[in-house]
Amino acid sequence: MKKLAVAAALLAAFAVFVGCPQDLTEPPDAGMAELSIVADVSGTNITGLVVEVTGVDIPEPLIFNIPINAAGIAQGMINIPAGSDRRILIRAYDDNSIETHRGDTVVDVVPGQNPPITILLYPLMGDVPILVELGSYRVEVNPTSGELFPGETIQLSATIYDGEGNVVEEEVRWASSMPTVATVDANGLVTGVSEGVAEIVANYGNVRGVSAVQVWFSPSLLKAYVRAFAPILKFDGSAPDPSLEDGGLPMDAQLWFDEMLCGETGGPQPHHDAGGGAAVRAACAQHSIPWGNGNMDPLLAGEVPTYFRARIAPTGQLRIDYWWFYGHQPKCDFASGDHIADWEHVKVVTSTDHKSVVAVVYYQHAGWYTRIVGSGAPNFPYEMDSDPRIGDYARPIAYVGKNSHGAYDYPNDHWGDCRYFEDWRNPSANTVWRTHEGPLYDLDGDEQAWMAFDRLPAANWYWGYTDVGTHPTKVDIDFGMKVCHGYNAFGSDYGCGLAFSYPGKVGLPEVVSDCKATDTDCGIAGCAEEGLLCVLAPWTIYAHDWWLPTVDEPDLIRY
Repeated sequence: MKKLAVAAALLAAFAVFVGCPQDLTEPPDAGMAELSIVADVSGTNITGLVVEVTGVDIPEPLIFNIPINAAGIAQGMINIPAGSDRRILIRAYDDNSIETHRGDTVVDVVPGQNPPITILLYPLMGDVPILVELGSYRVEVNPTSGELFPGETIQLSATIYDGEGNVVEEEVRWASSMPTVATVDANGLVTGVSEGVAEIVANYGNVRGVSAVQVWFSPSLLKAYVRAFAPILKFDGSAPDPSLEDGGLPMDAQLWFDEMLCGETGGPQPHHDAGGGAAVRAACAQHSIPWGNGNMDPLLAGEVPTYFRARIAPTGQLRIDYWWFYGHQPKCDFASGDHIADWEHVKVVTSTDHKSVVAVVYYQHAGWYTRIVGSGAPNFPYEMDSDPRIGDYARPIAYVGKNSHGAYDYPNDHWGDCRYFEDWRNPSANTVWRTHEGPLYDLDGDEQAWMAFDRLPAANWYWGYTDVGTHPTKVDIDFGMKVCHGYNAFGSDYGCGLAFSYPGKVGLPEVVSDCKATDTDCGIAGCAEEGLLCVLAPWTIYAHDWWLPTVDEPDLIRY
């Protein structure tokens, strides 16, 4: 326990250490030198770069944090006092606040401009070395990032500054790190080629400025991938009741939006508690559109849409969030949990070549867990569908809870209550919805009128008078997420390293995500209980809440 406490304290100290972009101490009152810093950390797990400058006449170390952009380029400026024997120490850290690289040099620094400096950061954990470039000149590229589709263009400009901040009227040399993704001509005009991220670099001597350019799928290609990987949903056989207007099945969010506005005059108005939510609902009660959908027919007829948001990582991995709107979620224990207007979703993670699914993230409200796809995974999803255009493991099948409507990778006919991941899910043959056969609406677009309202500040737009605060247009794809975030009934965190099960449950643990593809559930001597932890080696054990990587191997491939 003492080691864990010390580790936690060190991590907390590091969070403070790297969390402030400004210097931690005031430098001596002397001439200052401004140095630009550039390092390419793409392809590594580095998320933080810290520069420390010391000298005999500097009372306390000067600390600088160098920002890292989406393309993996660390770039920034530091101001240090001129003088002799300046030790410049640079450390790199990963997303777990663990130092991965270190390098330093001792130089004399004069006010104004200085000759180029290079520092090699040596790996501390078996990774590749990193070269850091420092110099008095700096190059600023605008814009610093951009997005475009294949065939579209974006114009970049570059400005060179000397050590005193004066503009240098010289030309830069443009280059692209990934010409297969984006090209750039001699004047800084960037053209999208194919999906991915490219670093567009403006070079001046040994100094460079960088812009991260994201090239998206063409809209037609993106929609094709979204449709190919769209999940199949299996609903509890006793959940839908055609006789109930507030039955718990997905519905068209636009119908709900229109119904909310039916009691208003003067055109569409955002609604919230103070703006008449309950009154509007009462005024609309006489209308034919139900507040909830209890009928499978609109789903089977392809009338109910699936909403999505897709993002591609610099590695090429595609992550797609599929969302469904529920006008009503019934009480999960006959007394509580009733939601008027809510959203649920499933995240699909593809391989970097977009040929198959490598992971599926199953959500219930604010909790989630992950299954790694592949025949060798110990907790392989209970069921997957195939697609002749993609192959095996193409389309996940999600079992939807009877009341809370969370998505799960396996059925559950033995238990049902308000706890996370414990909803009933006992589908029948006529409660299977192939979502790819219906409309697909991009949450980044405006294909339905409600999307513009959903982007309004939370104080101006509520989904219903018991709004639970889920606004899918505001939920972006997270490339820094853990594979598990589990809760029990009312918010206590299981930590995802724990599991529980009930009589009659076979095979799969509750809540706990898969281990990494190369590892297994802990069953070795010394584990408190088999299945609660993951094991890499006899003395390397970790919980089921590790970070979801953006590369296929080694963590996500088990074929």
